[in-house]
Amino acid sequence: MKRMIVLFVVLFLVSCSVKEQQVQITLEQNASTGYQWQVKQSEQLFTIKETNIEGKSQLVGAPSSVQFTLTPIKSGQCTVEFIYTRPWQESNEDQYLKMIFEIDSKKQIVIKEKESKPSQLLETIDLKIE
Repeated sequence: MKRMIVLFVVLFLVSCSVKEQQVQITLEQNASTGYQWQVKQSEQLFTIKETNIEGKSQLVGAPSSVQFTLTPIKSGQCTVEFIYTRPWQESNEDQYLKMIFEIDSKKQIVIKEKESKPSQLLETIDLKIE
């Protein structure tokens, strides 16, 4: 009986030790020109928090960054698109980042696919899964 209780406690602790992951994506933008990153999800699998980060220069027109923190709310597969556009203009998608995520039942995140336009954009983003 004691062994069974110990085994149950160990299994419970192991199952609780898996930490829910988050994705942090930091993208450069120049908000003074009206351009900003818009986010679209194919399925509502994430809550998305947006944080603006001031640039190093205080000059007008200097670039800044925006950080998106994606927290999974349920399992499944989802495409998340980040489109760099002016909100009042029709989107031409000249610059975008598209990622396909898979979230398992323990809210662990796997990036299945990444695509960007221009392709060099993938080299400039700061992407972390924690």
